[in-house]
Amino acid sequence: SEATVEMVYSGDYLVPTFRGELRPDKPILIYWLMSLPVRLFGPTELACRFFAPVGAALACLFTYWIACQLSVPGIGLLAMIILATTPLLLVTGTAATTDAVLLATITGAITVFHDALKKRPTLIHGAGVALFLGAALLTKGPVGLVLPITVMIMILLLARRFSFTWAGYLFAYSLLAVAIFVAWGIPANLATGGEFLRRGMGDN
Repeated sequence: SEATVEMVYSGDYLVPTFRGELRPDKPILIYWLMSLPVRLFGPTELACRFFAPVGAALACLFTYWIACQLSVPGIGLLAMIILATTPLLLVTGTAATTDAVLLATITGAITVFHDALKKRPTLIHGAGVALFLGAALLTKGPVGLVLPITVMIMILLLARRFSFTWAGYLFAYSLLAVAIFVAWGIPANLATGGEFLRRGMGDN
């Protein structure tokens, strides 16, 4: 929260700082998101927590949609209720942290992927998956890519749909997601003389 407030006051939206010092703990997306309500409502607790419940709600809706596609609508509602009442989500869904936003981006990527698997992969599917994966990378770093891609591979294997074609799709999705990440990461790293990458990789 404090890093976001510093970002808004300094006008530097490229590199997050905490008490004037570089903060390489997390990538940039959570600070960008939190800066919007901070600019609108001021540096309040509500503003800093604003996107946590938004992320949690999106994750629940994505879960509902996937479950409905896999089974009957009633199962979708049950799955959404179970996720929404999970103690961990109730905590992270109100905290000024990256977790709820990360969950939303990952479930969003899997939702679009599942739609592509059910129908036929299109450019829109590819762009959707890549955007969600890129957002996940910008939220939490490598775990935002590795985890959902692993889930997608497992889905393909369990459905007996894994093929060189699908492997190519996943590779392309990953490349596009990484391109989204480095569009911010390279300038941020250059602006800090390589410190962001060196300290970020060392801390995480």
